[in-house]
Amino acid sequence: MIEETRAWSIEVPLVVADGGYGGAAAFRLGLEKRGLEYVVGISSTTTAQPEEARRRIPPYGGRELGPQPVHHELAKAAKKLVIEAGKQASNTCSGREAPARAAAAAV
Repeated sequence: MIEETRAWSIEVPLVVADGGYGGAAAFRLGLEKRGLEYVVGISSTTTAQPEEARRRIPPYGGRELGPQPVHHELAKAAKKLVIEAGKQASNTCSGREAPARAAAAAV
């Protein structure tokens, strides 16, 4: 639907999706590849890296295609990341106000 809308020369300022789409990493990565802002629902058990996480490239052992970038630490459950970030990092929105507030938060 996004590609069809863009083919009509209509830009998509923000994509809002439920957990059915938000739980699909390929969907989220596709939005990022297209440079689209998005807000999606996810399960509290979905894992992620904190914003400040950085990847490193391990030493090359001389086999295969070479090392792929990895994170120093294991990913954490989204629920744990939210609790660690604290209430001051939250932006609650619901119902009809959700897309407008999400768009404002994404800017």
